[in-house]
Amino acid sequence: FFFVPVVFGCRASLQMDSRKRQRTESPSPCSLRGGKEDPDGEKLYFDSYAMLGIHEAMLRDTVRTEGYYNAIMHHKARFQNKVVIDVGCGTGILSIFCAWAGAKHVYAIEASGMAEHARNVVKENGLEGTVTVVHGKVEDIELEDSLGLPVAAHVIISEWMGYFLYYESMLESVLLARDRWLVPEGILFPSHAVLYLCPLTDDQYYSDRVLFWQSVYGASMSSLFDHAKHCAFDNVIIDTVHPFQCFAFPEIIKFIDCRNCTIEEVQNFKATFNFKSMIVTNFHGFVGYFTTIFTTEEEIRATLPPLAQSAIPSDNGPVPNGTAAEDNVSGSVLSDASRLLLQRLLRRDPKVNLLHTLSTSPECAGTHWQQALFFTADQLLMLQDQELVGEIVVGQCNDNKRY
Repeated sequence: FFFVPVVFGCRASLQMDSRKRQRTESPSPCSLRGGKEDPDGEKLYFDSYAMLGIHEAMLRDTVRTEGYYNAIMHHKARFQNKVVIDVGCGTGILSIFCAWAGAKHVYAIEASGMAEHARNVVKENGLEGTVTVVHGKVEDIELEDSLGLPVAAHVIISEWMGYFLYYESMLESVLLARDRWLVPEGILFPSHAVLYLCPLTDDQYYSDRVLFWQSVYGASMSSLFDHAKHCAFDNVIIDTVHPFQCFAFPEIIKFIDCRNCTIEEVQNFKATFNFKSMIVTNFHGFVGYFTTIFTTEEEIRATLPPLAQSAIPSDNGPVPNGTAAEDNVSGSVLSDASRLLLQRLLRRDPKVNLLHTLSTSPECAGTHWQQALFFTADQLLMLQDQELVGEIVVGQCNDNKRY
C-alpha cells in the first residue's frame, strides 16, 4: 500500500504501517511479507486471522458489531427467506445475525483456520441447518445448493474494511463473490464506502518526535532532526485524533458503489484535494478515515428526495465535475441512486444521517480502525482561508497486493 501526497510542489512517499503512539497493539495483521514458499504473503495473512485475539478485538468493537446488527435488523425484509453469503465470516457473528433476521440459508466463507471454530459456534447456537461454513477462499471455492446447482445469493455481507479503508484489499474478494453469485436484484452490505481526507495539526506529536532533539539533558542534538523526521514520519500511523485537530472541512477522495463498481476501479486511484484552512495553525499532515453505508436504492430514493435536476446527471455518464471532490469520482461506475447519495454527501446534507452508517470519523465514537495519519516532514504555518492544494495516489504494493 503506498501513499503519495503532493502538497505545494513538495512530494513525499510513505509506506503504510500500523505503529501507533499508544501502547495498545493493533489487532490487524500488518507488514506481513511471505518468504520463498509464500511469495505473496497470502498464507501469513490468513494464518494471522486464525488467531482468536484479532476476532476478539473486532467483536469488542461495539460500534462495528452493533452497527452491522442494527443495519441487518433494520433491513430485515431483505434477509427474510433469502440466500446470504458472508465473505470472511471469522467467528460467524454476522452469519448468525443474518440467520436471526430470517435468512433462508447463509453460506459463511472463511479462508483461515477460524472456519472450524465458526462451525462450532454455529452449532452451539443451533443454526447448523441454516448456516453452512465453507473453509476456503472466494477465488478457489465453488458454492452449490442442496440440488447441486450454483448458489444464487440475494445478499452478500462482509466486514472487509481495513485501515484507511483499503489496507488488506479484501474488497476485491467481495466484488468477485458479487460477480460469481449475486442475483441481479441482490444487494451488498455495506452498499457504499466513502473515504475522506482532511488536513491535520498536531503540535504535540511534532514536538515529541522532532523538537525533543533540540536539547537532551543539556546536550544539543539538533543534527538528528532530519533522521528523527525520517523515523517518525515516513510511515503512516494508525491512531485517533481529536476533531479540533482537523482545521478544514474533509473532502471525499473515493466513493465506492459496491453493487456496481469494477475491481479495477478500486485497486488503484488518484485524487486531488483543495482544502481551505478555517483557522491560523500549523499544518503537520493529513488524517484519513472512512464511512460505510448500509442501504438500498429504494431507501435512498425514499430518504433523499431528488435535488434540482441540474445537479443530477440523467444518463450513465461520469459524475459532473466542479469541485475537487466531484473530480475525484469522475468516471466511477454508479447507479442513479448512488449518484443521488453522492451529491448529498458532497453537500454535507444531514439527511444522509437518516441512513444506517458505520463511520471512523474523528467526530464519531472510536473504533478499532481508528484513523490513518499521514505526517509530512516539515510543519507549515497555515493562515485563515489559506488553501492547501495537492494530490494523493493510493495503490497496492508490488510484492503483496493486500498492502
